[in-house]
Amino acid sequence: GKEGVISTRKIAAELGCRTIGAGLNEVEASEPVYLDEAGGIGMFCVSYMNECIPATATEPGIFRWDDLDYIKRRIDEIKAKCRWCFIVAHCGEEFSPIPLTYVREKYHKYLNMGADAVIGHHPHVPQNYERVGNKLIFYSLGNFIFDTDYQRIQAHTDLGVLVKLHIDGDRLDFTHLPFRIDRKTHTLNELNELFIFRHISPVEFAQAVPLSAHVFWQNY
Repeated sequence: GKEGVISTRKIAAELGCRTIGAGLNEVEASEPVYLDEAGGIGMFCVSYMNECIPATATEPGIFRWDDLDYIKRRIDEIKAKCRWCFIVAHCGEEFSPIPLTYVREKYHKYLNMGADAVIGHHPHVPQNYERVGNKLIFYSLGNFIFDTDYQRIQAHTDLGVLVKLHIDGDRLDFTHLPFRIDRKTHTLNELNELFIFRHISPVEFAQAVPLSAHVFWQNY
């Protein structure tokens, strides 16, 4: 709620941490963070509204993922100053190993608006990634520290992946480190491979949609 947004941002500011995705109003919630590296990088965060209250002109909350006009204005603002625009997306259906169609369509819209990469992290299980020309979509990085009993009853919530973006001129690439959460010791164990974390083509995605919908229905 309101008090949580206020206190979290206050503590972050006191510790010198820069935040994205939530604020005391929609301007603060959508405010990008800028980095000087690689010709300039601008990042902001969008979120589902299922569990999160959207910020308004006067009330605190999150920057909603479906406010496409506002998102486009922020992307244009970043691209006027920077070479790169990255969007962190607290979106996607929980516990589904494959992104649903409407999530993929939204992320592609962000790329068409000018974003260079979308990094998703809401589903709590790892999902595929997708290359779209020189742009990237990571549909879900899986679980990390939000490993609660609510998630533990679902399959594959002990898996995650760390992603490191690499910028070489106008070329965007990445390396990744898959891991499994050791719930007895509360540590992360490196894995050699995470099969689900691989490129998914448009053809493969279309074939997988019925499976994704079925798993989503089963989970709920």
